[in-house]
Amino acid sequence: VHAINPEIVVLLSVNTVRLDNLRHGDAPKYEDSFNNWLGGMESAATVLTDVGGGYPHIWRSSSEQDSIYNAARYLTFGAIYNRDIREDEFFRVPHELHPEYEQLFKLGNRISPAMKDVTPYRFARVVVNGNFSIRQVPLDSQLVTSWRDLIGERIPAGYISFKQMLESGIPDDTLVLVIPEGNGWEAPMRLQDELNPVLEKFTKDGGLVLSAEEIKEGGCLRTINKRGIPLTASNGGRELGMVVYRNESTSKYVVNLSAYKRRNVVLKLSETHFRQPVAVSERVTGKSLKTKKTDDGWEITVPRIDYMAQVVINFETEES
Repeated sequence: VHAINPEIVVLLSVNTVRLDNLRHGDAPKYEDSFNNWLGGMESAATVLTDVGGGYPHIWRSSSEQDSIYNAARYLTFGAIYNRDIREDEFFRVPHELHPEYEQLFKLGNRISPAMKDVTPYRFARVVVNGNFSIRQVPLDSQLVTSWRDLIGERIPAGYISFKQMLESGIPDDTLVLVIPEGNGWEAPMRLQDELNPVLEKFTKDGGLVLSAEEIKEGGCLRTINKRGIPLTASNGGRELGMVVYRNESTSKYVVNLSAYKRRNVVLKLSETHFRQPVAVSERVTGKSLKTKKTDDGWEITVPRIDYMAQVVINFETEES
Protein backbone atom coordinates (compact mmCIF):
# COMPACT_ATOMS: atom_id res chain seq x y z
CA VAL A 1 0.00 0.00 0.00
CA HIS A 2 2.72 2.47 0.94
CA ALA A 3 4.87 1.68 -2.07
CA ILE A 4 2.00 2.49 -4.42
CA ASN A 5 0.60 5.42 -2.41
CA PRO A 6 3.47 7.25 -0.65
CA GLU A 7 1.20 10.18 0.13
CA ILE A 8 -1.42 8.09 1.96
CA VAL A 9 -2.96 9.70 5.05
CA VAL A 10 -6.22 7.74 5.52
CA LEU A 11 -6.90 4.00 5.35
CA LEU A 12 -10.12 2.06 5.80
CA SER A 13 -9.43 -1.50 6.89
CA VAL A 14 -12.25 -4.01 6.41
CA ASN A 15 -11.65 -7.20 8.37
CA THR A 16 -13.66 -10.17 9.56
CA VAL A 17 -12.32 -9.46 13.05
CA ARG A 18 -11.23 -5.96 14.05
CA LEU A 19 -7.45 -5.62 14.18
CA ASP A 20 -7.61 -3.83 17.51
CA ASN A 21 -8.45 -7.25 18.95
CA LEU A 22 -5.33 -8.72 17.34
CA ARG A 23 -2.75 -6.09 18.26
CA HIS A 24 -0.32 -8.57 19.79
CA GLY A 25 -0.23 -10.43 16.50
CA ASP A 26 0.84 -7.38 14.55
CA ALA A 27 4.28 -7.20 12.98
CA PRO A 28 6.83 -5.38 15.20
CA LYS A 29 6.92 -2.41 12.84
CA TYR A 30 3.31 -1.66 13.81
CA GLU A 31 3.95 -1.20 17.53
CA ASP A 32 2.18 2.13 17.13
CA SER A 33 -1.16 0.30 17.06
CA PHE A 34 -1.03 0.56 20.85
CA ASN A 35 -2.62 3.96 20.64
CA ASN A 36 -1.96 5.32 24.11
CA TRP A 37 1.74 4.62 24.43
CA LEU A 38 4.26 7.43 24.39
CA GLY A 39 1.91 10.07 25.72
CA GLY A 40 -0.75 9.52 23.11
CA MET A 41 -1.06 9.77 19.38
CA GLU A 42 0.85 13.01 18.70
CA SER A 43 4.15 11.94 20.24
CA ALA A 44 3.79 8.31 19.10
CA ALA A 45 3.37 9.39 15.48
CA THR A 46 6.29 11.82 15.80
CA VAL A 47 8.79 9.32 17.19
CA LEU A 48 7.77 6.63 14.70
CA THR A 49 8.26 9.11 11.87
CA ASP A 50 11.64 10.34 13.09
CA VAL A 51 13.27 7.29 14.67
CA GLY A 52 11.63 4.55 12.64
CA GLY A 53 9.98 1.29 13.48
CA GLY A 54 7.24 1.45 10.87
CA TYR A 55 4.72 3.74 9.30
CA PRO A 56 2.87 5.77 11.93
CA HIS A 57 -0.52 4.09 11.62
CA ILE A 58 -3.01 4.95 14.34
CA TRP A 59 -5.58 2.19 14.47
CA ARG A 60 -9.09 3.32 15.37
CA SER A 61 -12.17 1.11 15.51
CA SER A 62 -15.62 2.29 14.52
CA SER A 63 -16.75 1.94 18.13
CA GLU A 64 -14.45 4.82 19.13
CA GLN A 65 -16.53 7.28 17.09
CA ASP A 66 -13.84 9.89 16.51
CA SER A 67 -15.08 13.28 15.43
CA ILE A 68 -13.56 14.89 12.35
CA TYR A 69 -11.56 17.08 14.75
CA ASN A 70 -9.98 14.00 16.39
CA ALA A 71 -9.11 12.54 13.00
CA ALA A 72 -7.69 15.87 11.82
CA ARG A 73 -5.52 16.05 14.93
CA TYR A 74 -4.03 12.68 14.06
CA LEU A 75 -3.37 13.72 10.47
CA THR A 76 -1.79 17.01 11.54
CA PHE A 77 0.90 15.19 13.51
CA GLY A 78 1.77 12.85 10.67
CA ALA A 79 -0.28 9.86 11.72
CA ILE A 80 -1.94 7.67 9.14
CA TYR A 81 -5.54 7.47 10.26
CA ASN A 82 -6.42 3.80 9.97
CA ARG A 83 -10.13 3.23 10.63
CA ASP A 84 -10.68 -0.44 11.27
CA ILE A 85 -14.18 -1.95 10.95
CA ARG A 86 -15.82 -5.33 10.67
CA GLU A 87 -16.68 -6.62 7.22
CA ASP A 88 -20.34 -7.20 8.01
CA GLU A 89 -20.65 -3.66 9.39
CA PHE A 90 -19.19 -2.03 6.28
CA PHE A 91 -21.30 -3.92 3.76
CA ARG A 92 -24.56 -2.89 5.34
CA VAL A 93 -24.10 0.08 2.99
CA PRO A 94 -22.94 -1.80 -0.11
CA HIS A 95 -23.27 0.79 -2.88
CA GLU A 96 -22.06 4.02 -1.35
CA LEU A 97 -19.40 5.27 1.00
CA HIS A 98 -20.49 4.92 4.59
CA PRO A 99 -21.82 8.39 5.60
CA GLU A 100 -19.59 8.40 8.68
CA TYR A 101 -16.46 8.31 6.51
CA GLU A 102 -17.39 10.77 3.78
CA GLN A 103 -16.01 13.84 5.60
CA LEU A 104 -12.85 11.95 6.61
CA PHE A 105 -12.11 10.85 3.04
CA LYS A 106 -12.74 14.33 1.68
CA LEU A 107 -10.22 15.73 4.15
CA GLY A 108 -7.69 13.04 3.29
CA ASN A 109 -8.01 13.67 -0.44
CA ARG A 110 -7.50 17.40 0.04
CA ILE A 111 -4.34 17.20 2.14
CA SER A 112 -2.60 14.08 0.84
CA PRO A 113 -1.18 15.48 -2.45
CA ALA A 114 1.05 17.95 -0.59
CA MET A 115 2.45 15.18 1.63
CA LYS A 116 3.86 13.08 -1.20
CA ASP A 117 7.31 14.67 -1.53
CA VAL A 118 7.95 16.20 1.91
CA THR A 119 9.63 15.18 5.15
CA PRO A 120 9.28 16.72 8.64
CA TYR A 121 11.29 19.81 9.54
CA ARG A 122 12.61 19.67 13.14
CA PHE A 123 14.28 22.75 14.62
CA ALA A 124 14.70 20.86 17.92
CA ARG A 125 14.95 17.16 18.71
CA VAL A 126 14.62 15.08 21.87
CA VAL A 127 17.28 12.36 22.14
CA VAL A 128 16.21 8.73 22.67
CA ASN A 129 18.64 5.95 23.48
CA GLY A 130 19.42 2.80 21.56
CA ASN A 131 17.13 0.59 23.63
CA PHE A 132 14.09 2.76 23.02
CA SER A 133 10.71 1.08 22.91
CA ILE A 134 7.33 2.76 22.75
CA ARG A 135 5.89 0.19 25.15
CA GLN A 136 8.22 1.28 27.94
CA VAL A 137 7.40 5.00 27.99
CA PRO A 138 4.75 6.31 30.42
CA LEU A 139 2.74 9.46 29.80
CA ASP A 140 4.84 11.53 32.20
CA SER A 141 8.18 10.46 30.75
CA GLN A 142 10.66 13.26 30.05
CA LEU A 143 10.73 12.00 26.46
CA VAL A 144 7.13 13.10 26.17
CA THR A 145 7.02 16.15 28.44
CA SER A 146 10.14 17.71 26.87
CA TRP A 147 8.70 17.31 23.40
CA ARG A 148 5.33 18.69 24.50
CA ASP A 149 7.04 21.72 26.08
CA LEU A 150 8.75 22.45 22.79
CA ILE A 151 5.69 22.12 20.55
CA GLY A 152 3.67 24.09 23.10
CA GLU A 153 5.97 27.01 22.28
CA ARG A 154 5.34 26.40 18.56
CA ILE A 155 8.92 25.14 18.12
CA PRO A 156 9.04 22.51 15.33
CA ALA A 157 10.29 19.52 17.32
CA GLY A 158 10.85 15.81 16.91
CA TYR A 159 13.16 12.99 18.00
CA ILE A 160 16.56 11.51 17.16
CA SER A 161 18.20 8.29 18.34
CA PHE A 162 21.77 7.48 19.37
CA LYS A 163 22.05 5.25 16.32
CA GLN A 164 20.99 8.01 13.94
CA MET A 165 23.44 10.46 15.49
CA LEU A 166 26.33 8.00 15.16
CA GLU A 167 25.52 6.80 11.65
CA SER A 168 24.20 9.96 9.97
CA GLY A 169 25.06 12.79 12.34
CA ILE A 170 22.65 15.48 13.48
CA PRO A 171 20.63 17.02 10.62
CA ASP A 172 21.87 20.46 9.56
CA ASP A 173 18.48 22.06 10.15
CA THR A 174 18.33 20.88 13.78
CA LEU A 175 19.80 23.53 16.06
CA VAL A 176 18.66 22.29 19.49
CA LEU A 177 19.05 18.92 21.20
CA VAL A 178 17.25 18.01 24.44
CA ILE A 179 18.67 15.12 26.47
CA PRO A 180 16.24 13.58 28.99
CA GLU A 181 17.47 11.94 32.19
CA GLY A 182 16.03 8.60 31.14
CA ASN A 183 13.26 6.69 29.41
CA GLY A 184 10.46 6.93 31.95
CA TRP A 185 10.96 4.61 34.90
CA GLU A 186 14.14 3.09 33.49
CA ALA A 187 17.72 3.88 34.50
CA PRO A 188 19.07 7.36 33.67
CA MET A 189 20.11 7.83 30.09
CA ARG A 190 23.86 7.42 29.69
CA LEU A 191 25.35 8.91 26.57
CA GLN A 192 27.69 6.61 24.69
CA ASP A 193 31.32 7.77 24.59
CA GLU A 194 31.20 7.63 20.80
CA LEU A 195 28.63 10.45 20.86
CA ASN A 196 31.01 12.99 22.41
CA PRO A 197 32.64 14.00 19.09
CA VAL A 198 29.21 14.32 17.49
CA LEU A 199 27.94 16.60 20.26
CA GLU A 200 31.17 18.61 20.32
CA LYS A 201 30.90 19.29 16.59
CA PHE A 202 27.23 20.18 17.01
CA THR A 203 27.92 22.80 19.70
CA LYS A 204 30.99 24.10 17.86
CA ASP A 205 28.79 24.72 14.81
CA GLY A 206 26.35 26.72 16.94
CA GLY A 207 24.00 24.02 18.17
CA LEU A 208 22.48 24.13 21.64
CA VAL A 209 22.40 21.07 23.94
CA LEU A 210 19.94 21.19 26.85
CA SER A 211 18.76 18.84 29.57
CA ALA A 212 15.09 18.07 30.03
CA GLU A 213 15.21 19.79 33.40
CA GLU A 214 16.41 23.00 31.77
CA ILE A 215 13.45 22.86 29.40
CA LYS A 216 11.09 22.25 32.32
CA GLU A 217 12.36 25.32 34.16
CA GLY A 218 11.32 27.45 31.18
CA GLY A 219 14.27 29.80 30.83
CA CYS A 220 15.78 27.78 28.03
CA LEU A 221 12.62 28.08 25.98
CA ARG A 222 13.31 31.80 25.85
CA THR A 223 16.93 31.04 24.89
CA ILE A 224 15.71 28.84 22.04
CA ASN A 225 13.30 31.49 20.82
CA LYS A 226 16.11 34.05 20.76
CA ARG A 227 17.97 31.87 18.27
CA GLY A 228 15.43 32.79 15.65
CA ILE A 229 13.02 29.98 14.87
CA PRO A 230 12.40 30.11 11.12
CA LEU A 231 8.66 29.48 11.24
CA THR A 232 6.27 29.94 14.16
CA ALA A 233 2.53 30.39 14.75
CA SER A 234 0.53 32.66 17.01
CA ASN A 235 -3.07 33.36 17.98
CA GLY A 236 -4.07 29.71 17.93
CA GLY A 237 -4.77 29.04 21.58
CA ARG A 238 -3.21 26.39 23.79
CA GLU A 239 -4.63 23.51 21.79
CA LEU A 240 -3.14 24.59 18.46
CA GLY A 241 -1.06 21.84 16.92
CA MET A 242 1.54 22.70 14.29
CA VAL A 243 3.78 20.37 12.31
CA VAL A 244 6.06 21.60 9.53
CA TYR A 245 7.20 19.64 6.47
CA ARG A 246 9.32 20.56 3.46
CA ASN A 247 10.56 19.10 0.21
CA GLU A 248 14.19 18.22 -0.53
CA SER A 249 14.97 21.47 -2.35
CA THR A 250 13.27 23.53 0.42
CA SER A 251 11.24 25.32 -2.26
CA LYS A 252 8.01 24.07 -0.68
CA TYR A 253 6.94 24.03 2.95
CA VAL A 254 3.76 22.40 4.24
CA VAL A 255 2.36 23.54 7.58
CA ASN A 256 -0.32 21.32 9.12
CA LEU A 257 -2.40 23.11 11.75
CA SER A 258 -4.91 21.54 14.12
CA ALA A 259 -7.37 23.66 16.12
CA TYR A 260 -11.04 23.74 16.97
CA LYS A 261 -12.87 26.73 15.50
CA ARG A 262 -10.05 29.29 15.60
CA ARG A 263 -9.81 32.46 13.54
CA ASN A 264 -6.86 34.47 12.25
CA VAL A 265 -3.99 32.15 13.15
CA VAL A 266 -0.79 33.88 12.03
CA LEU A 267 2.27 32.13 10.61
CA LYS A 268 5.50 34.10 10.88
CA LEU A 269 8.39 33.41 8.50
CA SER A 270 11.91 34.65 9.16
CA GLU A 271 13.66 36.54 6.35
CA THR A 272 16.95 35.06 7.54
CA HIS A 273 15.89 31.55 6.56
CA PHE A 274 13.45 31.98 3.68
CA ARG A 275 13.35 33.47 0.22
CA GLN A 276 10.34 35.42 -1.01
CA PRO A 277 7.10 33.37 -0.84
CA VAL A 278 5.58 33.27 -4.32
CA ALA A 279 2.41 31.27 -3.77
CA VAL A 280 0.49 30.31 -0.63
CA SER A 281 -2.63 28.18 -0.47
CA GLU A 282 -4.75 26.51 2.20
CA ARG A 283 -5.69 23.05 0.98
CA VAL A 284 -8.60 22.15 3.29
CA THR A 285 -10.68 25.06 2.00
CA GLY A 286 -8.90 25.29 -1.35
CA LYS A 287 -8.32 29.04 -1.01
CA SER A 288 -5.25 31.15 -1.75
CA LEU A 289 -3.71 33.14 1.11
CA LYS A 290 -1.89 36.46 1.05
CA THR A 291 1.53 37.21 2.51
CA LYS A 292 2.32 40.40 4.40
CA LYS A 293 5.88 41.77 4.48
CA THR A 294 7.20 42.65 7.94
CA ASP A 295 10.49 44.13 9.15
CA ASP A 296 12.06 40.71 9.63
CA GLY A 297 10.15 38.46 7.25
CA TRP A 298 6.57 37.67 6.25
CA GLU A 299 3.25 36.91 7.89
CA ILE A 300 0.51 34.63 6.58
CA THR A 301 -2.92 34.79 8.21
CA VAL A 302 -5.17 31.73 8.13
CA PRO A 303 -8.64 33.28 8.43
CA ARG A 304 -10.45 30.25 9.83
CA ILE A 305 -9.69 26.76 11.11
CA ASP A 306 -12.71 24.58 11.89
CA TYR A 307 -10.66 21.47 12.67
CA MET A 308 -7.58 21.52 10.40
CA ALA A 309 -5.74 23.72 7.94
CA GLN A 310 -2.91 22.81 5.61
CA VAL A 311 -0.87 25.78 4.43
CA VAL A 312 1.36 25.10 1.42
CA ILE A 313 4.04 27.75 0.84
CA ASN A 314 6.06 27.85 -2.37
CA PHE A 315 9.22 29.95 -2.28
CA GLU A 316 11.29 31.72 -4.86
CA THR A 317 14.18 29.58 -6.08
CA GLU A 318 17.55 30.49 -7.53
CA GLU A 319 16.34 29.33 -10.95
CA SER A 320 13.22 31.48 -10.81
